[in-house]
Amino acid sequence: MEEKILMDCGLSAEQVKVYLFLLKNGQAPAKRIATATGVGRTLTYKVLEQLIALELVEKKDNITKVTFFFPAHPQRLKELAAKKLQTTEQATANLNSIYGALTSERRYFKYWPGDQSNQLPH
Repeated sequence: MEEKILMDCGLSAEQVKVYLFLLKNGQAPAKRIATATGVGRTLTYKVLEQLIALELVEKKDNITKVTFFFPAHPQRLKELAAKKLQTTEQATANLNSIYGALTSERRYFKYWPGDQSNQLPH
């Protein structure tokens, strides 16, 4: 259920697996995340970078040179959803402002059965 909701919010299946793992387990290195989620190690790094860009995950370099990743507060998901809603509303308003111009440029074609002038050349 959680997975579907997060995917409906725009996250990929891999992003959902990684984010939920981190929420349930706290900070972890990429290798452990990859093993636990079943996402390949290389893809795990890519997904983690995507989640960092979305500000859903943060990374912390450790003294032992192992990078640990930890989840941002779930409130960030609400903020992302609100931002997507705002973007969609703005796009709808922009589309409405040009809708009249778009429909006036639409060309109509009428076909009357038996009228030979409307046939396309072969």
